[in-house]
Amino acid sequence: MATDSDPWIAVIGKALAYLCLKQELGNATIVEKAVFLEALGIPRDEAAQMLGTSSKNIGDMLRAKKKKGGRNGKAKRR
Repeated sequence: MATDSDPWIAVIGKALAYLCLKQELGNATIVEKAVFLEALGIPRDEAAQMLGTSSKNIGDMLRAKKKKGGRNGKAKRR
């Protein structure tokens, strides 16, 4: 994320991402928070550390969420 000439940029970026996370998604699920952090460019393993979990756990929760789906596999009714 940062080079040798600018080591503080990564620290500042992660701190701002954490503050945004707390402000915008204070009561959200871990998956929602992880998706938010990844959208900001934080790698999954670093996002997992920020959230107090593992990247494998986040991956498992994302797969479970996708598998469950919004309609439990049922076709959309018109």
